[in-house]
Amino acid sequence: MTQKPILKNVNKFSNIKLARGINIETLNFTSRAKKDIKNLGVSTKEYGKVWFIMPDGSKALFKTYNVFSNVKNKKLRVINELLCYNLAKQINMPCAKYEPAHIENQVGLITYNFLKDGEYTNSLFELLNVDKDLSGNIFDTLEALDSYSKIGYTYNKRETLKKLYMYTVFDTITLQSDRHEGNIHFVFNDNTAEIKLAPAFDNEYAFSIDLVYDMYKKYKNTDKSIEDLRDNYSLKAKYFTVMDELRSTKMAFKNNVSNICAIAKADKEFAHILNNVINKLDVHKAFEMLEKQHYTISDEYKEYVETVVNENINVIKTALSKVTKDEVEYFDEELIR
Repeated sequence: MTQKPILKNVNKFSNIKLARGINIETLNFTSRAKKDIKNLGVSTKEYGKVWFIMPDGSKALFKTYNVFSNVKNKKLRVINELLCYNLAKQINMPCAKYEPAHIENQVGLITYNFLKDGEYTNSLFELLNVDKDLSGNIFDTLEALDSYSKIGYTYNKRETLKKLYMYTVFDTITLQSDRHEGNIHFVFNDNTAEIKLAPAFDNEYAFSIDLVYDMYKKYKNTDKSIEDLRDNYSLKAKYFTVMDELRSTKMAFKNNVSNICAIAKADKEFAHILNNVINKLDVHKAFEMLEKQHYTISDEYKEYVETVVNENINVIKTALSKVTKDEVEYFDEELIR
């Protein structure tokens, strides 16, 4: 009798092939308590996530979605992970690789371990617990990383800052609404005592599908704009900022954009990063890639995502012309140097 595959080559939302044909009898379940696989870059607390050892010895994580979510939201969360992975590749931003899968009747994605031997991850939340007064922003993240030097760890401050900056620009443009401290991880290497930023992951709520998109559908035939709807995003979303005092204020989005632009004006390398993101992000091309893989995506959602990205890029371009000398000097002295 043919064994039933646990990772099927088709999910409920498309006919993308995973091309593995793995049977449950060939998989080894692995304890999530072991240090080396405790956090392979993704939290295991929600959505029934299960770790597997693949037949080739690699580690993979299956991420399914809350059974109480409606089918449309499930589909968009799957689409967003795959879409953001393709967008990240366009700008050479490290991002965890995702592929569609389902295990028996559980629909979701499979993502592959990016850790090497001797490496494990700690979330930003765990890092910031070094000092209870710190929180999720670039300034405090670097301060928390600096504190690890007292116990023998090292990290490349400038390279880490550049990556955090790229993530912040990407998150701002794509309206990430779930980038809390548990969704940013750092890789610790016990052999070399080095710390580095992990690839981006958990992009399922990109384009603020839980906050802005529902409002967009409601108001799209009125005179309300994405800019109007972003006020709700600024107040309720969880996202990574340059400075923490900008959180939970109506102007948080625009203030974060202003800071991103001031940093770019203060240093040519950061200007290059910003220009790379705003000039190379091509949502239309990313959607085309998914559709070539037989995903069916509504015209409404494609229009919405392209509108969000284009409007946010225009906001950044406008803000670049309004950066003050004092802002440039502040970030040059306090963050970059």
